[in-house]
Amino acid sequence: MNSNTKKLICFDLDGTLLDRQKQISRTNLNMIEKLNAAGHVVSIATGRHYKSAHKVREMIPADLEIICSNGAVIESGGKIIRRDQIPLKELEIIYHLTQDHDLSLAFLSLYSVYHTRLAWAFRMDYFNNVLNKGSIKVRNLHVRNRSEYMKYAPFYINGIVIDRTQPERIQHLRHDLEAMNRFTIESSASDNVEIMAKTSNKGIAALKLAKRHGIAPEDIIAFGDGENDHKLIQAAGVSFAMENACDLLKEESDYVIGHHTSNTIAHTLSELLNLSLE
Repeated sequence: MNSNTKKLICFDLDGTLLDRQKQISRTNLNMIEKLNAAGHVVSIATGRHYKSAHKVREMIPADLEIICSNGAVIESGGKIIRRDQIPLKELEIIYHLTQDHDLSLAFLSLYSVYHTRLAWAFRMDYFNNVLNKGSIKVRNLHVRNRSEYMKYAPFYINGIVIDRTQPERIQHLRHDLEAMNRFTIESSASDNVEIMAKTSNKGIAALKLAKRHGIAPEDIIAFGDGENDHKLIQAAGVSFAMENACDLLKEESDYVIGHHTSNTIAHTLSELLNLSLE
């Protein structure tokens, strides 16, 4: 890779750029600033909700682009340039399938979460600990029936079905959704399924962002750890899986580097792009 050409560097957040305390190390923050100073474009690429992604954005004292909701939303230069939504007909299918499998469904908009039956695991682990972490709060709205669900459909971006107590139902639902070939389906663990429009994933979003900045696909650098990073890894010119990454990502990435709790990202970029760590 030519270190002198302009690059797009994309970081997944949880399990990649963030440590166990959901913070970014000073060494990695300094590297992001150096990337900016060298003329490169830096973006986070996360499955997180838009407002949750912005909470992380506040940690970084540098110019930063945002890919969130697993690629369904792109923010560039402080403006949302892409919001890819699931068509209404497909939303009907998702609703009835989750009802058939007796599972709770939640859909995320830019600013709210709409849920049919908020599962305990979702409420405690995802909503409280991720979406509402810190000063930014996300509205939580209960949709009680199909009519209410479809009323808010124009706001939905991506969906998640999560229930730690029903992994078999989750997997059966995933199988049914994938068999339709009408959605992008991802998962960060066996207890959840994430649902996006067929035209949404982190890889597509990274390519669109690169094109916007006049950056060739081979000059995209990507870091990730989970299943929902595999399209990002495939789209990148050079890709890195974390030591703690899932096996799929390790197999598909060009390199496997250190654990997300270390400063391995900064050291990798320092060597790759000839940037000082000082």
